Amino acid sequence: MTRLTLCVPYAIRGASRPRAAVRGKHAGMYMPEEHRAAEADLARLLRDAAVACGWERLPRPGCVRVDILLCVARPLVERGPRWPEERYAVGGKPDVDNVAKLVMDAGTKAQLWEDDTQVAGLLVVRMRVAKGEEPSTTIEVELMAGPVVAPPRVSRNVAT
Repeated sequence: MTRLTLCVPYAIRGASRPRAAVRGKHAGMYMPEEHRAAEADLARLLRDAAVACGWERLPRPGCVRVDILLCVARPLVERGPRWPEERYAVGGKPDVDNVAKLVMDAGTKAQLWEDDTQVAGLLVVRMRVAKGEEPSTTIEVELMAGPVVAPPRVSRNVAT
């Protein structure tokens, strides 16, 4: 199996920022509950789709390409006759980088790959839905063929 496709019947949220809390004399970082729930739900959906199509955990040093199509709802002002009826690209919230982070973290949690460093290609497109269409998210994960070469080690020593 070289390709996995998952259609989620809603537009997924982007990854949240970590929060800080002080408990007693110790400060710590945590992810908000809604982020953890969204990541766990998406991981479960990815794992179920992987099992259904026979996808095994990606062996190291294998690489994948991840494509994400995020179709978000139209605001009321964009539902009139002067707006296009088909899908169209749009910026705004949620940020595409945060959507990618949530999907990649969920893929790691779903054990599609060992670490998100194995994602060698990433494409995220955010669009408004076509008229009459419901918001959704389509995620495609494709195994990249060919020889895999480990990245070169970069020396962090700076000559003075």
